[in-house]
Amino acid sequence: MIGMSRDKFVILRKKYAELCCKPRYSEIKKTSDQITELEDRLGKYQRAIIEHIREINFKQEMIEALKIIPDLHSKEIEFDKLVEHPDIENISIDGESVVVFTKHIDIEYKNKVYSIGKFIIQLSTDARAGWVVMFKNLSNTIENCPHPHINSHGMPCLGNIQECLPHMIGAHQYAAAISVCIQYLKSYSNDNDGKPYHNIEYWPIKT
Repeated sequence: MIGMSRDKFVILRKKYAELCCKPRYSEIKKTSDQITELEDRLGKYQRAIIEHIREINFKQEMIEALKIIPDLHSKEIEFDKLVEHPDIENISIDGESVVVFTKHIDIEYKNKVYSIGKFIIQLSTDARAGWVVMFKNLSNTIENCPHPHINSHGMPCLGNIQECLPHMIGAHQYAAAISVCIQYLKSYSNDNDGKPYHNIEYWPIKT
């Protein structure tokens, strides 16, 4: 036994025991914080897994749709109906894209009719292109913005139609997809479900 007085031994013995039994509040908090962080990270991973599963299922559905070869005659009839669309001025085929020239598009919002302009709709039928649809305003772009919900590069914020549009294209329903795009051009929202790139009030009111 190391040499020390009885009194010192008693004091050191008590201090040692107290040190061993001292609550480790800082370590408890640190570990609790780590658990919380791991739980948050796990929640994000779980949400990401769910999103990936949804995307895989969606792409599998697209593959099955792509395997179906549509009837040529029915698609010719579909085209006949498409050229009669009241908002379409002209149509062309550019490689793997269907290009539609619209008549003048107006948007009715809060009892006012806003003059938005004529558009080119370029619908990509090639999934490798990396985009689904692009828009160009031919007559009434405002501050480099072609439409309240379309950015300066012609890329739309598709909102509710973001999933259905690729599905239509995958199923060769190009005419239906174009009709949806035209309806999209005629719509406007400014709430939690759809924030515009540019407020519609920047476009002229139709008199």
